[in-house]
Amino acid sequence: MFQFHFSPKFLFFTLKLGFLFIGIGFMNSSSAQTWKNMGATGYSGGMAWHTASAISKSGIAYVIYQDETKDDRASVRSFDGSNWIPKGALGFSGREVMNTSIQFDQKDTAYIAFTDQYYLGQVSVMKFSDTAWEYVGQDRFSTGAAHFLSLAISPDGIPFVAYSEYDSSMELKVKKFNGTDWEKVGLPNYLARKAYNIDLKFSPSGNLFVTFSDGNNGMKASVLEWDGTDWKTVGAAGFTQELSNYNAIDFNNSGELYFSYSNTNNQPKVLKFDGANWNSIGDINLPITQSYQNSFVVDGNNIPTIAYTDQNFEPFVISFVNNDWISTNNDLVSKGIFFSHSLFIDDNGFAFLSYVDQLSSSSISAMKLDGVLPIELEDFTGEAINQISVLHWITSAEINNDRFEIQRSTDGINFKKIGIVKGNGTSSARNQYSFIDQQPIIGAINYYRLNQIDFDGSSKLSKIISLKFKENSVAFLLYPNPAKNNLNVQIPNNRKGLTMKIYNLQGQLQWQQSFANPSPIIQISLNNLASGLYHLVIEENNKRTETLQFIKQ
Repeated sequence: MFQFHFSPKFLFFTLKLGFLFIGIGFMNSSSAQTWKNMGATGYSGGMAWHTASAISKSGIAYVIYQDETKDDRASVRSFDGSNWIPKGALGFSGREVMNTSIQFDQKDTAYIAFTDQYYLGQVSVMKFSDTAWEYVGQDRFSTGAAHFLSLAISPDGIPFVAYSEYDSSMELKVKKFNGTDWEKVGLPNYLARKAYNIDLKFSPSGNLFVTFSDGNNGMKASVLEWDGTDWKTVGAAGFTQELSNYNAIDFNNSGELYFSYSNTNNQPKVLKFDGANWNSIGDINLPITQSYQNSFVVDGNNIPTIAYTDQNFEPFVISFVNNDWISTNNDLVSKGIFFSHSLFIDDNGFAFLSYVDQLSSSSISAMKLDGVLPIELEDFTGEAINQISVLHWITSAEINNDRFEIQRSTDGINFKKIGIVKGNGTSSARNQYSFIDQQPIIGAINYYRLNQIDFDGSSKLSKIISLKFKENSVAFLLYPNPAKNNLNVQIPNNRKGLTMKIYNLQGQLQWQQSFANPSPIIQISLNNLASGLYHLVIEENNKRTETLQFIKQ
C-alpha cells in the first residue's frame, strides 16, 4: 500500500500525491489522433516533483509543482498556446512544498493547496489575485502534518480541502473556508481513522463527496457524501473488497458517480454507482503489466479515461467506449514518465498529459492528444430476424464522417466488407442508422463490426457483435427488408388459414388480411404506411405463429 519515490536529492516515500482530474469534452481515439509535445519538453528548467494540473474555465492549462530551481518552493505555469509561462513569481510559496493540488472557481480564479515539505507538513491554500498569489485564511491552518491533500471549489466559490492528519492517527478531515477561518465540515466525531488515498470533489449538482482507503479495513475504499448535516456512506463501506490505491472520483454530465483505483495487483479498475451498488465498468484486458499512479477523468462526453504508467515508466491512456476499453496511445512515445503525472482536458476535446520527464532531467513536460474522433458512437446492436441480420447504431456527434463500412466474419478475426452506409458529415445531432444483411451465414455465428471512415481517409473500428442463425429455424421469410413499396412474405408448404396483421411500434393495427389457401409468396403493399419499423404478426387458425419485424423506407 506504500508507494516509494526516488529523487537524486533524497529518498522519500508517500502514500499518494493527491491529484485533481478535470474533464471537459474528451473525444476518443482514432487513427487521426496523435500525441504531440505541448510546448518545449522539460520546460520547468530543473527537477520538479509533486505536480498537479488543471484547466481553467476559459480553457487555459495550468500546472503547479515543487520547483527544484527555487529551493523546492511552489511554482505555477500556464500554457499560452506555445509556451509554459510563469503565473506570478516562480517559487512564490516562500518555503518548500509537497502534496500539491489546483482548482478553479466559477469566476476562473485559480486556487492551490499544498503542505510543507520540511516544516510540520501543515496545509495552506492560496489563490491568484491580479498578479500575485495570496493566502486564503491562515497560513498553515492544519493542526498537524497532513498527507493526501485534495482541493475542491464549491459552485458558490467556497474552497474545501480534505486531508489525512498524521498527528491524529491519520484521521480524515474535511474543512471549508468560512470567509475568515478554516472550519471542519461535519459533526465533532471523526470521519475515519487511518485514511489514505483521499480525493474530494463536487458533483454537477453541488453535492460534496470524498473517497479514501480505510487502513482499519484492509485499505478497502469507501465514499462519503455530505448531506448538509452529516456524512453518509455511498453504497457499502469498503466496497472495493480489496486494497485500493490512487483513488479518484468523478461524475458524468448526468451526475452519475464513478470511482477509479489501482488494486492489490496494481491493475487499474473503474466502478460506477447505480444508486445502490458499485458495479465494475468493463474488464480492462489490454496488455497491462503493472500500473502506477493512475489519473482518472470522466470527460464532457461521459467517457471514463485513465492515464497510468507501467513499471518501465511507459505511459498508457485508455478510454471506455462502446462497452470496451480502448487505447489512445498513438505516438505517446515517451518512456520517461515518472510517478508525478496528471491527465486533463480542454474545451476543444484535446487531452493533455503533464508529467515529470525522466528524459529531461526530471523536469516537467506535457503532451496533448491532437485531433478528434470523427464520430461519437453511442450504441451498436444487432437482431437476428428470420433469416436476416438487422444492425442498428447511434451516433451522438459526428465530425467529417463520410461513411460506415459494414464488415462480417464467421470467425471473429477475418472480416470482409458487405455494405456501406453514408454518414452525416459533421453533425451535433443524434443520428440513428440501420443496415440489413440479407444473406447471413445460416448455421454459424455471424460477427459484425463497423469501420467508420472520415473524409480524409482516417478510420476507426467499432466493437464486434455476434448473431447466430440455426438451420431451418424460421418458418416464414420477409424480403426485401427494408422495403419501399411492397413486402414479400414467403410461406412454407402446407400452411392454411393464415391471417396477417401489421402493427406500428405503438401497437396500433395498420393493416390486416386473411388467406384461406395462401400462395407460396404473398405480396403486401406498403404505400399507405409511413417510414419506420413495423411488426408483421402471422396467425394460423387464429393462433399466433410468428411475429416478424420489417422496416418501411
